[in-house]
Formats: sequence, C-alpha cells, structure tokens
Amino acid sequence: MQKTLISTVIALQLAPAWAETLAPIVVTKSAPLLSTSLPTAHLLTNSTLDTGTLLRQLNGVDGSRMGGHGIDPVIHGQKDGRVRIVLDGAEIASGCPNRMDPATVYADLDTYETVNLAPGIITLSEPVENAAAGTLSLVRKLPAKQGIHGLVSAVKSNLIDYGVSTDLSAVGEQGAIRLFVNRTKAQNYQDGNGDTVKASYNHNSYGLLAGWRPDANSLLSVSAERSRTEDARYPGAKMDSPYTEGNILRFRYSRSQVSSWLDTLAANLYRSTVDHLMDNYSFRPAVKKIRIPTDTSTTGASLKLTSTVGKTRWHYGIDHRRENKYAKSQRVIGTNTYVKSYMWPDTRITRTSLFAEATRTLGAHRLTAGLRYDLMDYDAHKVDTDPDGTGPAPTARQLYNTTYKITADTQQNEGNASLLLRWQRALGSWHLAVSASQTPRIPDATERYMAKFARDPLTQTDQSWVGNPNLKTEYHNQINISLQGHALKGYWQAHLWADWVNDYILKDWARNQPQTVHPVATGWNDKRIIYINKNARLRGIDLSANWALGWATDLTFSSTYVQGYNDTDNRNLAGIPPLSGEIMLTHQPAAVLYGARINWATDKDAVDPLNAPDENGKIPGWVTLDLYADWRLNAHWQISVGVDNAFDHAYANYLNRRTDPTQGTSYLVNEPGRSFYAKVSAKF
Repeated sequence: MQKTLISTVIALQLAPAWAETLAPIVVTKSAPLLSTSLPTAHLLTNSTLDTGTLLRQLNGVDGSRMGGHGIDPVIHGQKDGRVRIVLDGAEIASGCPNRMDPATVYADLDTYETVNLAPGIITLSEPVENAAAGTLSLVRKLPAKQGIHGLVSAVKSNLIDYGVSTDLSAVGEQGAIRLFVNRTKAQNYQDGNGDTVKASYNHNSYGLLAGWRPDANSLLSVSAERSRTEDARYPGAKMDSPYTEGNILRFRYSRSQVSSWLDTLAANLYRSTVDHLMDNYSFRPAVKKIRIPTDTSTTGASLKLTSTVGKTRWHYGIDHRRENKYAKSQRVIGTNTYVKSYMWPDTRITRTSLFAEATRTLGAHRLTAGLRYDLMDYDAHKVDTDPDGTGPAPTARQLYNTTYKITADTQQNEGNASLLLRWQRALGSWHLAVSASQTPRIPDATERYMAKFARDPLTQTDQSWVGNPNLKTEYHNQINISLQGHALKGYWQAHLWADWVNDYILKDWARNQPQTVHPVATGWNDKRIIYINKNARLRGIDLSANWALGWATDLTFSSTYVQGYNDTDNRNLAGIPPLSGEIMLTHQPAAVLYGARINWATDKDAVDPLNAPDENGKIPGWVTLDLYADWRLNAHWQISVGVDNAFDHAYANYLNRRTDPTQGTSYLVNEPGRSFYAKVSAKF
C-alpha cells in the first residue's frame, strides 16, 4: 500500500471510532487549503501496524525502510531534521543516530483519532526550525458521551504473528479517562523473490489520558505513556536493536472566552525521553563486537493566545524547546567495554521563540501575515573528553578539526527571524491559497556534532562520520500554491510548491568536497561522511482527484512529483523519490466496503552523479495491487480482510536503505511480497 487520496472519506462510516470527543476548547488558526486532516481509521486497513509505513499512504509522504519497524517518514524528498513529527502535542527525539527509531516508532496509530499533514511552512504559530519539509501531527481525543466505552481489536498477517490493542474510556459529567494498551509481535517477511527479509520485532505500549472540564469553557488534561520495542532486526543497517524505549508526559490547559480582549488561551507542557541500544552481535555474527547505547530527552512548553481586534484575528505567544542527546560507541572485549567515540557528545540544543500572526478578511479575500523570532543556543559537553578505546582515538573536537579545514566552534547562539504572507480567496466553485515564507532550519545534533571515529587499518579505510559545528543555519524561501474545486465531474486538489534554500546542509562523502576537508593519509581509502553548506532548490506538485461514479462506487487518483538540485555543485540532490501515486476503486453497496488499489512509481533516473550517502542510484519503477474488504456485522463488530501486493511483485522503494555489505551482497531492502491479513474489531 502506498498513496491514499487524503480527501477521500469513503470508509469513514465503517471506521470504529467515537463520534463525539472531549476536544480542547482552542480556536486555532487554520489554512484548510494548505493542510490536510484525516481520520487515522482510513490508514489502519493494512498488513502492517508500523506507523511510518501507514503514513506512507498520505499523498506527499514517503518513507525509508531499514527493516520491519521504524520506516522513516519523508515529505517532498526531505527527512530527518526537516520533518517535524508531533505526537499529541509532544515531540520526541530519535535515540538512534542512524534513525532506527524516528518519532513514529513511539506512536501506535490506532490510539490516535486524527493525522494532520502540513506540507512546507503554512503557519508561524508552530515551530519551524525542524519543519522545513512539513509537519505530521497525530491527535488524540477523549470521548464526550458519558458512560464506559471500549474498542478491542486483533490482527494477523504475513508480517505480524499477532497484533492486539485495547482502548478503554470512562466518561463522567465533567471529565473522562482513557487507557490504551498495544502489543505486537512481528515476524520476518518474504519479499516478492521469496527471499527472507529479517524484519522481526516485539513491541509493547500503554498509556493513560485524563481530562477534566471545570466549566463549559475550560479543559485540563494530563497524559503519560510508554512504548518499548525489543529484538528489532534491521537488514538495512550494520546493527540491530535489542531494545528502544520511549516515555512521554504531557500537561495541557485550554480556555475560551477568557476576557473581553482575549478569546482563547492554550498552555502545553511536555517531556519525552528515549533509551536506545543497538549492537552488531546480538542477532548477527561479528568479529569485532560494537554496541552503541544512547539516550535523548526533549522538554517543550508553549503558551498560545488569540484575540480579535476589529476585523483582524491575532494569534500570538511564546514557546520553548530543549533537546539533549548522548550516544557513545563502545568496543566489547570479553566482559569489558571501551568507549571508541562519543558520537553525540552530550549535545544541547535550546530554542525560545516569540510569534505573532494576523488574519483579516477583506471581501472575497483573506490575508494573513506572520512573524516569528527564534533564539537558539547550541552546546556539546563532551567534545573534549578522551575516549578510552583500545586504539588511538581523537576527541570529538579533534575529529572536527582534522576532518574540516576549520577551528570548531562547538558553543554558539544565534537569533533567527521568520516571515509568512498568505492570500486566500474563492473563485467560483474553486478555492485558491498562495503562501510565501522565509524560515530557518537549524543543523540538528547529528549534522552539527556527530563524532564517530572509524578507521580500519587492515583495509586502510577511513569510515568516520563527522558533523560540522561551524555549519550555517539553512534559510528556506518557500512558495506554496493550493487549488481545489470541481471539474470534469470530479473533485480536484493540486498543491504546487517551490523551495529555494540558502546554505542547504548537504550530507556527502568527504572525497566529493576536497576544497572543504583535509585529505586522508596517503594510501588510505576515503569513505568519510561529512556535512557542508550549499545552495539548493526543490520543487514539486501533489495532485489528487475523486469521482463518484454512481452505484455506490468511487474512483480516486493521487500522485506526487519532486525535483531537487544542488546549485552550488551543479548536481542532483540525493534521496529525491521518483514520480509515484495510486489509483483506488471502492464499492460499498451496504454494510460491506470492497476496495482495489493500484500503487505505482516510475523509474528513478535523475540521480546524484557523485553518489552521496543517501543516493541509491537508478532503480526501475514498479506497480502493485492491493485488495481489501471491510464488513460491519452490526453496531459492535467489524471484520477487515485483504491482501497487499496481490501479485507478489519483487520491488524496493527508492528511499529504502541498503543491506549491510559485511553480511553479503549489498542491495536495497525489498518491500514485503504478497501479504494476507485479517482484523477483527469489537466496540462497546
């Protein structure tokens, strides 16, 4: 399964969800033509439960597969620190430097009611320093109808031994409490060639959400949750993960009709932590045993206010975020461990922001202007700490200085300003929105501070992975144009965008940038990974359409196209996916919905000629077919069955990782072959 037309609401009446919810009383600014909201129930009929895989169905969203768990979301060819992921108001930082655990690993999609996709920058009332490509936000709600409610489901597929989820709620006159528990045991799968892909893992999560409404205009809520994955195998990496655990605490308060001058108030406070371990010996043979324990923490707070002055609506406030990351590479000899490198040398990235945005309606026109200022602080506390490995290894600072032709400045602060202008209007049966913005994107902890020292004297190869403390902040100059309306007996949505990036942070091989880095020793092979500023441009289009054909039948189409170019070096950007999309036909005569979905991608030909680390080269296009049916037996029971990749096609997504060359021939991790699934849900 790949791209699902976001505007389609065919399966909504079949989705087992509560109709009423105890939602926060906050009137937020919206840009409906530039962002999209979809019930998560639309994405859950699938042979997998991995959230990153399920989010691939959104038009404009793709993902990079390293194994069966933790598919890393990509929006418009950009990922990592350019894609912001929000889990019910909280952010959680990946614990793995190699991205085994993007934020979606800590979110079970069936415990959320809504997924919001905002491609690019559409508002300055939300953080922008890690959202250049867009924001994926998952939203939970409490039921409003008084009484005891519950939803229990179980799923079995070729990818999953079993997946069981329980969601219980108790609702009173002034409040509600919700408890959710999930357990998944996933197995290795076979690709279309019949080859086994080692993608098994065990996943458990549980959480509690409570809300209290002291009066009709206020809502106070608290939540806590834990997610733990064990024994996760990653054929697209040189290591696997014995465990990764994430914890999130949230506190929120919202109030409407606060005073004569203050319409709404919303306060949000959260803290998230991750403990992660990966190694190269728990699930695969290794001559030299290496383990990498990591921990991260993220603390965030925001206060958002809205006021109306005349005919102008103001959104303004303050927010704060602090992210800490610590990772060390250790050599294991017998029962002893020795630090080889401080990969994340106890990094600290802190942001404090002020923002204001005004919207005014003038006849058929709606105008919005916004301003944001971010005060940034960067530091790393172990850049001068000596590793205690079995061989000579530099400190992080020494590695920066001997790799780049710089004197590393590891403690910095800066102020960054953002500007947004937007115009919206109705054009008959069509609606148009045009948005222009200039926003910063800061170097993340990996780009700025990574310090993995890796030299193999036997092969005389330097495979160090080195961040650049002197990187400049990217500045994204974006234009987004959205148009939607009726034509040719269908409903169309088009999103055109362009992004000119000053000081784009390029991940590259050191050998491609001899003017920036020091050469390796004579006779050594240079396979160092570095980061350097360039100028770049990206552009693309998302297109979707829906036709009601009659006889309870609907046809939908969606596609996404992206281009990316490094203007400084005159080469294509790596990691830009090819043209892709889907065609879906659904028929719902009564209580049963039948569906067929064709997923496709064209050949990938426009590649980086210098083969940057994220470049997978030219690969052929592919087409797959999914078939599914949802049957609501009565008001309480529902059965879903289907088969993904019905013709057992062997293929790999262009963005997928390559297998570990030390375990045999290196190739892209293939997507699953033919996968049958069945799901039973009971609601009370």
